[in-house]
Amino acid sequence: MDEKNLENLKIQLQQLHNDAHEFVQSIPPSQLYSAIGVVIFTILVFLIIRLFKPRASNTIVLTGLSGSGKTVLFYQLRDGSSHQGTVTSMEPNEETFVLHSETTKKGKVKPVHIVDVPGHSRLRPKLDEFLPQAAGIVFVVDAVELLPNVRAASEYLYDILTKASVVKRKIPLLLLCNKVDKVTAHTKDFIRKQLEKEIDKLRASRTALSSADIANEYSLGHGRDYVKAVKSAEMSARRAKFNRTDNILMYHLIFSFFSYRIFVAIVLSPIHTVFHFLISTLPISPTESSMAGISAEAAKAIDRRMFAVSRHLIPESNHTHCLGMSACSSGFDDTYHRVHGAVPTHIPPWKPAIDDSGKDFADIIYEKAVGEGIAKITINRPDRRNAFRPETVKELIRAFNDARDDIR
Repeated sequence: MDEKNLENLKIQLQQLHNDAHEFVQSIPPSQLYSAIGVVIFTILVFLIIRLFKPRASNTIVLTGLSGSGKTVLFYQLRDGSSHQGTVTSMEPNEETFVLHSETTKKGKVKPVHIVDVPGHSRLRPKLDEFLPQAAGIVFVVDAVELLPNVRAASEYLYDILTKASVVKRKIPLLLLCNKVDKVTAHTKDFIRKQLEKEIDKLRASRTALSSADIANEYSLGHGRDYVKAVKSAEMSARRAKFNRTDNILMYHLIFSFFSYRIFVAIVLSPIHTVFHFLISTLPISPTESSMAGISAEAAKAIDRRMFAVSRHLIPESNHTHCLGMSACSSGFDDTYHRVHGAVPTHIPPWKPAIDDSGKDFADIIYEKAVGEGIAKITINRPDRRNAFRPETVKELIRAFNDARDDIR
């Protein structure tokens, strides 16, 4: 770079510096300090989250009774080979690798740490070594030899579901029914029901024991709430018919039951609440009011409040547009349906269209609109099964429109 270009570059940099300095000087000190404070606070929060955030685990534990097909599944996930013949494990098979189905995909693919824990009763204590780091558990069941082993499988599954490390960390569990390609294999629904029955029996018997005998266990409690945390799937490990087993494993690895609940509670719920609020209070134009069943002239005549449509997003409901309508209200009380000034209240749509005295709501609305100047009436909670029918709502709106026309 020659001296002339270098000098021009210095001049440009100096100009940028001067412009930046002038811009900062033009900002009021209070706004500048507030912006700096927000930036510093954001950086501190980010650093604290990164510091205390636990490292995401990539360990998937395969377990189940002996002969259920855990080791064959391990080999299929690793290299797509079933290793023909009987495969018996006396020690855990533990390895970190990219799932065989992911090897052909482009881009960066994260490896998974898969642990195959032997199913022999004497070797099951080894499971406790891997549960603290587990992101998910795959409990493999033999779909052919279920009934002779249903008691043993249920006991083992119960022990896993009540372990402190599983309960505290809310580790997701996948019930994987193997050998479904056999003619005599049971369906996953049948297997799930049989295991549920046996687990209910175990729960009843074990909760009757003294607390000293189960000091290190958690109870499954009443009912079958524990079933909601257990997913089920089918496969034939030896024939490599996995019914998207690889994808299921990755799903449980990335979205554990606990993290998913936190995501819904922190992110989705507030977004849904804010979205619903904005939509339900969205003012509409006179043209849209006319489409909702209210004349444009009536909408313009109301200066105390603008008409609004409360869209409750009810799927597959022919009541959505009619019952979700906020047409006009200052409201009625529960007994006499009298107007309470400018305080907005709602007409409960699950009530009959006739009040306690036998007077029709449409007549009440007409009288109140003419005599006391109702600003708007709100048809609330349209998703109730016993809500006003669309015809009734239209009749109420028609009565209000008639009243507004008579006032004019």
